[in-house]
Amino acid sequence: MKSTLKTFAVATIITALAGPWPVFAGATEFKGKCAYGLIIGADVDTPCEITWKSEDGKTYCFGNQEGKDIFLKDTKTNLAKAKKYYQTLKN
Repeated sequence: MKSTLKTFAVATIITALAGPWPVFAGATEFKGKCAYGLIIGADVDTPCEITWKSEDGKTYCFGNQEGKDIFLKDTKTNLAKAKKYYQTLKN
């Protein structure tokens, strides 16, 4: 019994370590806020299940796929808009 329990525990740990790992909102740009929401002036927190990684390696979160798709149509302009609005949110 001990051997079976040990094997199960090891298998569970290996499975957990294999992922997939969720994105930690604090490790993203805008701390998990929806990048599309920011360009339209909305302060929306997301679980960061929908993300995009920019060419410079930064990760951005989106509340839904539609917002991400719209954002990606003009990333340069939309990033500038999102950054500008995000700055107004900081205290």
